[in-house]
Amino acid sequence: MIVATVLLGLLALAAAGVLALRRATARRQAEAIVASRLDTLRLEGLDRTPIRTDWVETLIAASPRSIRLAVARADLRVGPGGASLYLAAVAAIALLGLQLLGPIGVLAAFVAGGALPVLLLYQLANYRMAAFVEALPHYLDAIRQLLVVGNSFQQALVRATETAGGPVERYLASATRRVQNGAPVAEALAAAAERVEVAELHMLVTAVRTNMRFGGAIGPILSDLAAILRERKRVSRELKNATGETRISATIIAALPVVAVAIVAVLDFEYISFLWTQPEGVRFVVIALILQGAGLLVMRRVMRLDF
Repeated sequence: MIVATVLLGLLALAAAGVLALRRATARRQAEAIVASRLDTLRLEGLDRTPIRTDWVETLIAASPRSIRLAVARADLRVGPGGASLYLAAVAAIALLGLQLLGPIGVLAAFVAGGALPVLLLYQLANYRMAAFVEALPHYLDAIRQLLVVGNSFQQALVRATETAGGPVERYLASATRRVQNGAPVAEALAAAAERVEVAELHMLVTAVRTNMRFGGAIGPILSDLAAILRERKRVSRELKNATGETRISATIIAALPVVAVAIVAVLDFEYISFLWTQPEGVRFVVIALILQGAGLLVMRRVMRLDF
């Protein structure tokens, strides 16, 4: 009797194992079919043309994280045509510099051609992020007002984004599209926050996730968050005013060598021709540029305000 019971148990386990194996095999086959169909749609598309990634996007993807983050914050789209035209202009300036100043002219052209787009990119990213953070409290107030008149949080989020325009719509339109397509609000906002890495947007995501987990009215939470963001902005302005003297000093120190060289070049051009006609002069220029860049980085780090 005991042997028969053991055999029956073993047969039942074997049958359950075979059934589970068949189900796993069927699930893997179904997933493979779905993945194959999605790959076909992704590669062929409606017009049967494969999706191509231009060399500019490849270069941005291979760049450091700070560059990728600045591109996302600036919401910048650069086509291969414009980038190729810019590189051609830099090459032409480098050839002109080679004719006028020799190797130092080529070096200066390529350094300026590489540094100028990066500096402009960071400036654009900072400007647009500042405008977004400035408009975020008003956006939260708009959501709260829509909640008061009877809208759901999803409806209030979508309508407030559509009417906000400007910086808010630039960075949160993708989140509202995800919400309209059925994605949870917290996940949609989290995707937008991870794209631009803004602390204020992460605060909003945390508030929404906390409310969805524990329940309750989200209107007062949004009101308190808007007040916190306004207070944070006020403190930031006060700190910026307090460090104004340091920033002016850094600007003067950074511009002083360039202005001095320009004045000497106007007064006596032959006096500074040593800098690009002799190997020692070229070496001095390279060392000066390295030291100047290091000084700018140090001053930028000193003036950075994170709180």
